[in-house]
Amino acid sequence: MKENVSRVLTCFCLAAFALAGAACKRKEPVEVTPPKRAEVPREEERPATTPAEKELLAIARETLRLAVKEGRTYEPPRPASAELLEERGVFVTLKRHGALRGCIGYVLPTKPLYLAVRDMAINSALRDPRFSPVTPDELPSLHVEISIMTLLQAVDDPNEIVVGEDGLVIEAQGRSGLLLPQVAPEQGWDRERFLEGVCMKAGLPPDAYTWEDAKLYKFQAHIFGGPYVEPAA
Repeated sequence: MKENVSRVLTCFCLAAFALAGAACKRKEPVEVTPPKRAEVPREEERPATTPAEKELLAIARETLRLAVKEGRTYEPPRPASAELLEERGVFVTLKRHGALRGCIGYVLPTKPLYLAVRDMAINSALRDPRFSPVTPDELPSLHVEISIMTLLQAVDDPNEIVVGEDGLVIEAQGRSGLLLPQVAPEQGWDRERFLEGVCMKAGLPPDAYTWEDAKLYKFQAHIFGGPYVEPAA
């Protein structure tokens, strides 16, 4: 599965786009560039409450500060928590005044969670090809959302997909697309429209999920976040 699913995808864009066939079989991360679009505001995710969540959010905030203000890469200390040392897929989403400002992530586990959050915070702020890099003046108005991914699970029956709980990945004809679990509720989609949406995300016909050679996967995401804040003096 790790060789067949691209590891890095930008998220939340619902317009169609295509991956080159070779990209789907690469082992290194592949960034996909969807067109920019206006975002539909949604209810905020759950605030970070557990020690692990708070530590990851603190890493994201310090990463943003150093990357945006000083052009440096944050080197967080190795966490004591084994949970943060696990290799996990993760997305970091930045919003400003409720509108998307950047979102990039690893679909599959590639490195320890605390470093994946660090790297995706940098990419979301400075390397999302849909947006100009975040500026220092924007930092105080940013909201940081972290989505920790489960492993991909093959879907045999599309009826098993739970809208609002499952995210989707599809592969067919050398193309691949991903939608995070939060997209369907944001857009008011039912299961069928969600399936059609992930097909369109991959640049495929809306019914591609029914093709015999199509590979459909689901995943879940643990989502939390909070506003950007400057470190205490």
